[in-house]
Amino acid sequence: MEGENENPPKLPEENATAVQIKAFKDWNQGARKVMYWLFVSVTNTMIGHIQDAHTPAEAWQNLVQMFQTNTKARKLQLKQELHTMEKKNMSINEYSLKIKGIVESLASINVSVDDDDLVNVCLNGLGKE
Repeated sequence: MEGENENPPKLPEENATAVQIKAFKDWNQGARKVMYWLFVSVTNTMIGHIQDAHTPAEAWQNLVQMFQTNTKARKLQLKQELHTMEKKNMSINEYSLKIKGIVESLASINVSVDDDDLVNVCLNGLGKE
C-alpha cells in the first residue's frame, strides 16, 4: 500500500475475477497493517478518534482534525498565559524563564511573538515593584 489508494478496490457482487479478489485482499491486508501501526503509535486518549474509521485515510484525517483543533486551543491558551503572566514572588530569572518557555511553546506550533509584544508582556507582568 503506497498511499494512493485511499479506498478499497471495487469488488463486484458476482463473478469477481481472481485479479479483483487479489487486489481487494491485498488492499485489506495493507489497510490492516496501517491501522495497526496507527493504533500502536497513538496515545490511549487518541484511540477514540480513530477506532471507528473504516480506512486508514479516514483515521488519518480524524487525527489531523484533532490536532488542528488542539493546536488552535493550545495557541489561545498559551497566548492567554503569556498576556496574564505576573512576576509576583518569582525571581527575575524565574519570571523570564517562564515567559521564554511560553514563547518557545508558541514557536513550536508556528506562532511567533513580536519583540515589542514580548517587551510589553514582560513590563506589564512586573507589577508596581
